[in-house]
Amino acid sequence: MKAEIYNPDPPVIRYPIGPWEQVRDGSAEFEWIAEDPDPGETEELKVWIYYSQDGTTWTSVEEGIPNQNWYSWNVSALEDGNYSLKIVVSDCQEGEVNRTAEHIFEDVVVNNIDDPPVIEFLSEGLGGEIHTDEILLIWKGEDPDGDGITYSLFYQKEGTEEWVPIMGAQDINETSYLWDISEMDAGFYRVKIVGKENYTLGLEVEYITDTFEIGIKIGGDGDGERSVTINYGLLFGIGAGVIVLALIIIYIMFLNVRKKGVGLEEEELNGGSPGSEDDPITRDLEYQDQMGAPALSDVPHDDVVQSAEE
Repeated sequence: MKAEIYNPDPPVIRYPIGPWEQVRDGSAEFEWIAEDPDPGETEELKVWIYYSQDGTTWTSVEEGIPNQNWYSWNVSALEDGNYSLKIVVSDCQEGEVNRTAEHIFEDVVVNNIDDPPVIEFLSEGLGGEIHTDEILLIWKGEDPDGDGITYSLFYQKEGTEEWVPIMGAQDINETSYLWDISEMDAGFYRVKIVGKENYTLGLEVEYITDTFEIGIKIGGDGDGERSVTINYGLLFGIGAGVIVLALIIIYIMFLNVRKKGVGLEEEELNGGSPGSEDDPITRDLEYQDQMGAPALSDVPHDDVVQSAEE
């Protein structure tokens, strides 16, 4: 008589393969080959899957799913970081002693590509002076995803909506640029720095500077000529002041002319001012002189009175 001895053995996990680089598209792929060494066991193997960040506390992802020797782990909702994934394979024989085997995939680096770059502007005093020759633009860029960043610079003149590309400052890798503004029109401007990460999605971020002024430089220092920076804001203020002063002077002159006109009208209504040519007494005296009549000063007082009574 033969006795059959049955010592169940745990499953065997062979050739485990996990992600060999950062997981960036939200999905981590894992492969393995699990086998049951016990003969006669027909039930399929099942898998339990867990993940952890510290290697101690494990969070369940899947429980008792059929073993397919591969698994696609969705990590899009996880924070960026370093994780471990544990698979537990069981033979799951009903009414028999179940045996399990496990494997831990370590150093699964999750770095989802949903973090845009960050730009910090470093040039100081940009708006505190009038620029005439060139402007040194300095900034710092950082990409949380660890990608490189390509930069493009644009300018916008006050009163316009268009952002104009700065020639020579498109798709550059440097974090500074010396901008030649000697041919720019005078006025107030802003600069926009656009940072684009060097990856498939190409997430972008932009930084816009405060407003600064560009003036015009007349003359050249190298020829011994005096350089004069035109401050159009100041010229506008002076011009406006001159216009206001001129209007005040014109108004005062108008009041003086109007006042004189009113005086003349009053004189005409009153018959002219005393001693003027329009005065009736003056006209009578001139008439008597022309006719040879004696002046009133030459006529005796009594005659004058008597003549007046008659």
